[in-house]
Amino acid sequence: MSLKWTYLAAALCAALVPPLSFAAASPEASPVDQLLIGAARAGDSVVAVGEWGTVLRSVDAGRHWRAATVPTDETLTDVYFADAVHGWAVGHHGAILATEDGGQQWADRRLVDRSVDPLLGVYFFDGTHGFAVGAFGTLLESVDGGRTFQRRDIGQGDGHLKAVAGNAAGELYIASEEGVIFRSADRGRSFERAQTGYRGSFWGLALLPGAVLAYGMRGTVYRSEDGGHSWASVPTGSQSGLSAACVFDARRVVIAGAEGTVLESRDAGRSFAPAERSDHAAITALACLRGGALLIGRAPPTMHEVAR
Repeated sequence: MSLKWTYLAAALCAALVPPLSFAAASPEASPVDQLLIGAARAGDSVVAVGEWGTVLRSVDAGRHWRAATVPTDETLTDVYFADAVHGWAVGHHGAILATEDGGQQWADRRLVDRSVDPLLGVYFFDGTHGFAVGAFGTLLESVDGGRTFQRRDIGQGDGHLKAVAGNAAGELYIASEEGVIFRSADRGRSFERAQTGYRGSFWGLALLPGAVLAYGMRGTVYRSEDGGHSWASVPTGSQSGLSAACVFDARRVVIAGAEGTVLESRDAGRSFAPAERSDHAAITALACLRGGALLIGRAPPTMHEVAR
């Protein structure tokens, strides 16, 4: 099995609290059949990325989509926007893309050495300083808006780094294998290795004010209230893999994944209530929209819906 499909299979789980209903978007919402793996807000727009270099952009809450101009056909695994115009996407074979117009056009920022290792996550504190993480311990840092990247060694070895997330306070977290979370309190200048007590892989991170959530295989969610120093397991009632999360505010967070499972918490991740979509389609991407709506990318087939 290729790493791409390992990532997708192991990255999917979860549950939800009413009211979270779903209404199908218009047929124009799916201009391509490729699987979408990541999504992010870019101001009032939403940008989603996926297979074969697919980048889609919506300016009307996911009702209609337009394909962006992209200089790659590599599968893209994650996308992040620091503001309404500056965004970055990463993917297989070291693919790194950058945009300065809200996701309409993208420039190739791949490393000069043409790294063959898949990149799985990207985060920028602002328009200049950010990080990308990926397979076999790949950790890259940019201080010039993603025009160039330098490799970092924080003692990660060759373990896969699955996701990276940060906040305005300068905290940065990297999810890895064997229950390991790397944490930084100084915008990535230095890192500490935190053991959560979990023995499996984490696939994603969700940061709330005063709390950090790490999620992964078999419905696993761990939570920290002290900046990642200590962690506690959060029961979810699910055995499905968790692949995507969306933080609405200080208390509401949604995590979703395999088998159409969705988890919603309204107490800052202390507890989750489960729900399962009737079609059991895996949920691979989430993006919070204004007014409490939730954009969902599903697979297979690729579809987009708005949940309110």
